[in-house]
Amino acid sequence: MAAWWLAGLGVSRWDGGRYPAVTYHDGQYDVFARSPRGVVYQKTWNGTWSDWKSIGGIVEGGLGAVYANGEYHVFGISPSGQLSQNTWRPGGWLGWESLGGTVAGTPAVTYHDGQYDVFARSPRGVVYQKTWNGTWSDWKSIGGILG
Repeated sequence: MAAWWLAGLGVSRWDGGRYPAVTYHDGQYDVFARSPRGVVYQKTWNGTWSDWKSIGGIVEGGLGAVYANGEYHVFGISPSGQLSQNTWRPGGWLGWESLGGTVAGTPAVTYHDGQYDVFARSPRGVVYQKTWNGTWSDWKSIGGILG
């Protein structure tokens, strides 16, 4: 069912088979997906679907996103392999900034109690965590190696 729903949004062809990131708040869905050239787009549902709108930048792999405290935080992997973040605050997108590290695949993000936690896999399969609680922490391994 998820694949049908994603195909219905026109997303499945956009990002090379990787799933988009989706946020939900106050009755609104926001879908973030990347085009075949790596440009990140946003589509919003608030009773009807908006058009796709570019949030800029070029990323590789999948995306992670979270909405908290009136802000969107979208995470992707830069062409140089570093974790990057673009933040939307009232007034617009701030632009992509590097958070460092060498990561692969799709980052995952969560928010709780004023803290953001981002999880990403290294090219060698080690999963790392980076935390924001006023400032970004260093990367910390959560242990083990994935296949």
